Amino acid sequence: MNSNASASAAGFGFQYERALHRIFHSTHTETRFGIETADDVEEQIPLSIGTKAIREQDKLTTGVNHSLQDSSKNVWNTFRNWLNGLAVAKNEFASLEFVLVTNRIVPEGTLVSTLSNASCPNSVTKAIEALRQHAHSMSGSVAEIAAEVTSFSDEDLAFVITRFHVADAMDDETLKEAIYAALQFPDGLDHCHETIYQSLLGQLFAECQASWKKSIPFWTTSKPFFTRKHMLFEKFFEEAWKPLTQEQTDFIQLIDEYEALELPFIEQLKKIKLPQRPIQAELGHYWAAYSERTRLLNSNRILPSNLCEVESELSDRWKANCDAQSIRSGKEPENFGEEDFREIFLQTSTPPTFSLTIGRVKSNFRYLFMGIYHHQANGVDTDYPIHWHQTQECDE
Repeated sequence: MNSNASASAAGFGFQYERALHRIFHSTHTETRFGIETADDVEEQIPLSIGTKAIREQDKLTTGVNHSLQDSSKNVWNTFRNWLNGLAVAKNEFASLEFVLVTNRIVPEGTLVSTLSNASCPNSVTKAIEALRQHAHSMSGSVAEIAAEVTSFSDEDLAFVITRFHVADAMDDETLKEAIYAALQFPDGLDHCHETIYQSLLGQLFAECQASWKKSIPFWTTSKPFFTRKHMLFEKFFEEAWKPLTQEQTDFIQLIDEYEALELPFIEQLKKIKLPQRPIQAELGHYWAAYSERTRLLNSNRILPSNLCEVESELSDRWKANCDAQSIRSGKEPENFGEEDFREIFLQTSTPPTFSLTIGRVKSNFRYLFMGIYHHQANGVDTDYPIHWHQTQECDE
């Protein structure tokens, strides 16, 4: 394995993660985000006084030690780049901030820690002294870079130091947790967090590649990523609230378990001379619907009130079919015979679609549609009883 290549690839991946972190922590919709522009990651925030630029260098190490040691080329080269571009940046932006991000913990007392903690004039002066002392004590190629850094004036050094901080311990878990928190996942999508996260990273990578292949600097705003986030939420919500098919329910086990149970709706179907095979099918629908209602209630997908609303709707449909049969036959409902009830059953059980909305759950399954009807025909535990045979009047 080429360890240098793999470390370099991991470093690029770290940049995408950090860019995604900034995108979803942004509070201004017009903020622009760049990758490999003036820095590894760049954020440009429009303010009333002008634009604030945050320039971020990302340093990922796959070793056991932190990558921002006092003699590290990463440290000195980062400050050289910031200082070299300082004059242009000060003219272009109303405010500047410099960030050095690493996945390892930066110990207290290191040069980077000293520079990051400098805030008041006295501590900034001491930080500049420490910077110059470290530069003079170094040798080799990094010493040349350090010499370039210390060739800048105290004023320029102080400008960068007072606007600099290090963000350490940004390991995979910490960074991902921070992005998860910013994404504000709603309840019910716990199993989709990683998929949504990876999808957003993939979008960022694809957009970067599309720009870079055209030799165009990559810039974006948070809008396309928030749009995709909500699209993914809706997609997985639909799947989370999708009912099981009849085959996925426990209807076969329930039929066997309650074989001896006398169900009122079965007797009613026998009275309208429904053949045995359709009756057996409707028994399957009943137990499949029972199984699915129980699952949805126990998993808090629906509330009992949602079932009451559906039963009210189904009751209204059934009553409309009763009224229609009364008009066709010229009979009052109390005078209906076997043929009338069979006709009402046929009209009720064969609509163009079997669409139901139970809270957030949307279904087109016949078993759920008819199974709820059979539950109502049993006349137990429902506020909206119906019947397939005249055990009670249609308008009750």
